[in-house]
Amino acid sequence: MNEHYLIGLCYILITLLLLICLKTSSIPMRLKIGLVVLMSGFYIVTWEQVSEIKGWSTFSPLPESFRVIWIHIQEDNKTTGEAGKIYYWIRPLDTIGLPSKPPRVHHVPWSLEAAALAESAKTRLDAGEVLNGRLSNNALIRQEAGSEEPLSGEDPLSRGANQIQPQFEFITVAPPSLPTKTVPVQ
Repeated sequence: MNEHYLIGLCYILITLLLLICLKTSSIPMRLKIGLVVLMSGFYIVTWEQVSEIKGWSTFSPLPESFRVIWIHIQEDNKTTGEAGKIYYWIRPLDTIGLPSKPPRVHHVPWSLEAAALAESAKTRLDAGEVLNGRLSNNALIRQEAGSEEPLSGEDPLSRGANQIQPQFEFITVAPPSLPTKTVPVQ
């Protein structure tokens, strides 16, 4: 069962317990209604924030520039029919190119082209390179509805019509240039 449905079911059970407790209590009706509305509002806020729980990949798109920490490629599961994904552990970069926020996991749909790019970047990470990612010059690719031919640079195996996927390129980060140190005289 999907974790989101399990959390929703827990919310419903807690609300039912609250309603049972309030039904038997002698609290004024306005306060009872207020508690139920407050509890429902709390659920909406936590439901929106649950995607920020560490360890879950986010549905939000990758930022325009980021530092790559790690990549995991999950291919299509032909047994269960689950679509493949590529997971990127990244840190967004600030305006001067330094990581600015804690690491976050993002995922993108699996495609042959995206998997090849991710595998290449993963090999470079394994070799000890520090990589930044950024939107490439052909930032978006799209399969036009009814079009038989893919647009320039597009993976012909991409899923669905009118699907837009950002394309990224990975750049090796130069080692930091440190100032020369002078040896103090004793």
